[in-house]
Amino acid sequence: MRFRLGNRAILSTPIAHRRSFHHVPALTNGPIIENSLEKTLEEHRLLNRRSLIRKVYARSDLEKLDRLTEPRKKAAKAETSESSNSKSQTQLSEKDTQSPAFQEKSESLTEHNPGSPAPKSIKFPFITWQVKKNKSARSKYGPSRDTTQRPWLAELDQTATYLDGISHLDAELHALEAYLTPTVREKEVASQVVSDVINLISRYAGSSKSIRVSRTGFTMSHSTLDLIIAVSDKEKATDDDVDKPNESYSAKKRRQRKILDLAQRSLGQSSIYGLQLEKRERTLKVLHRPSGLVLQITCAEDEHTALEYLRDFHAEYPTLRSLYIAIRLLLESKGLFGTENTINCNELQLLIAAVLKMNHGRLRRDALVGESFLTFLYTFGVQRDLSATGIAVDPPGFFTTQSVEDACAMYNPDDIPALLRGQRSLIKTKRNAMKRGNRPLGLKLLIQNPANFMTQAPGSCSRTVETQGAFRKTYSVLKSALDAWEARPNNSILSAALNANFEGFETRRVSILATHPDSCKKSIS
Repeated sequence: MRFRLGNRAILSTPIAHRRSFHHVPALTNGPIIENSLEKTLEEHRLLNRRSLIRKVYARSDLEKLDRLTEPRKKAAKAETSESSNSKSQTQLSEKDTQSPAFQEKSESLTEHNPGSPAPKSIKFPFITWQVKKNKSARSKYGPSRDTTQRPWLAELDQTATYLDGISHLDAELHALEAYLTPTVREKEVASQVVSDVINLISRYAGSSKSIRVSRTGFTMSHSTLDLIIAVSDKEKATDDDVDKPNESYSAKKRRQRKILDLAQRSLGQSSIYGLQLEKRERTLKVLHRPSGLVLQITCAEDEHTALEYLRDFHAEYPTLRSLYIAIRLLLESKGLFGTENTINCNELQLLIAAVLKMNHGRLRRDALVGESFLTFLYTFGVQRDLSATGIAVDPPGFFTTQSVEDACAMYNPDDIPALLRGQRSLIKTKRNAMKRGNRPLGLKLLIQNPANFMTQAPGSCSRTVETQGAFRKTYSVLKSALDAWEARPNNSILSAALNANFEGFETRRVSILATHPDSCKKSIS
């Protein structure tokens, strides 16, 4: 600021010398009153007060102000809605969708749904496997009769004879697998639901060839069905343009989210679907209300590489599916599967594959499932401390901080194999997390990804101690039941370990079968 007194120029503030490589905002010129420093400073103070102090209206003044500004607000709201609609249309017709058909369908979908409200959170059906303790079931003469549910015993061959308890346990595990496997009608209903979802999405999102079902061979009647929308790298270099860089990770994420948004809008055309978009995980959960089936839609360039390993393991070890169903139900009955911070499908399947490969010489290919079941429970329940030990799947084995250091010492620093370098990095992260007090990360179940040794298998199980305790207790219960086994009708060894409630599962199965076309015809007739 400059003040003129006569012919002399007085500077009120020093001149700020700008550097050529720094951005310095220019000083704003305030009002200057000639030949009066006092009045000039007063004007500057008033100007500062106006910029720092906001007006606060009294209640009576606010009511008058609302009446005056209400027409303006309505006009502004109409303008914003029009601009948001035009903006959404331009966003949906951008170039980074997959095809011209994709663009046309997305534009028509936006026109049909202008300004649609944000979807509400959907409550997805969840089967409670835990047995509720009923205090009224006890009488004054003592505990009530045994109410343990054993629905899988109906799948047993009643004419078969068993030499010992382990052969009886093996037959029960196979019967449990047959009971929980979807029936032919359930598969038909699931296939029809999946087909309807794919057709509805492809109507707006382009070709249905880009949508496929992820099949692993471990599906149960209450399993979530996985759909994958294949998203190719649209910026990938071709033979004609070798030097062109690949699409960035952030741009790829934005494009995948846009496709999931479009899938959500397309399925929202029908009221029979409940939708929940989880943007952080980039998944869309779909509830088919009539049947209760749940689908999970994800965008990916290709299926997770670990799934290919699981298919190979399943082909090599046919007992993998029977073990998976029994162990999953065991964990579900104790609330340790499918909920927050618990083990998921991929982690459990990799654990079973690891223990089968570790005992490849001892357990024959045609070994009894009961024997493999006990081996799994002993290995991960008694033998090892999973909270401080990592599991390698291929090649199979366990690794700790000490074992990795000893193995790396046998190589030159530049010649350490990728397997050991990955184990060293993973176990170091786990150890440092415990030192810093990050228990969820420090106690997280550590499984080395067989597809990429430097990464951990996908999962978020941090309730490792509880999971291992469940395996340990089940192993002890089964050993006692095997020792006390007697050949008598309706005898069950597995029920002592499971103690599950199958009412929710039966309800889900009935609701699925009720949507079958044959069932609908019978109800109409």
